Amino acid sequence: MSNEIILRINDNEFRWSKDNNRFELIKWYKCTENKIPEYCYVIAFFKVDRNGYDMRTVGERYIDALLQDTEGVKILTQYAFEVIGAKFRANDQIQQM
Repeated sequence: MSNEIILRINDNEFRWSKDNNRFELIKWYKCTENKIPEYCYVIAFFKVDRNGYDMRTVGERYIDALLQDTEGVKILTQYAFEVIGAKFRANDQIQQM
């Protein structure tokens, strides 16, 4: 299954993972020694339930990405919270109809 890229800034990405059924922040790395041109791994993911949502980081990956690209990761994280927050509020309003 493919994933839905919502926003990518430099080597960082906010996406919906169909495989993991959640929103994720991803870090991409370009390979110079492998036949694979680039690979990625999750630096943070968002847990959403009926009471709200929160961001969970994976080890030190998020802070490492933040230190490498402070402005890009800050913008991406803020955007992710805005998108997820809007989705959560819309679902809440639909439930109250």
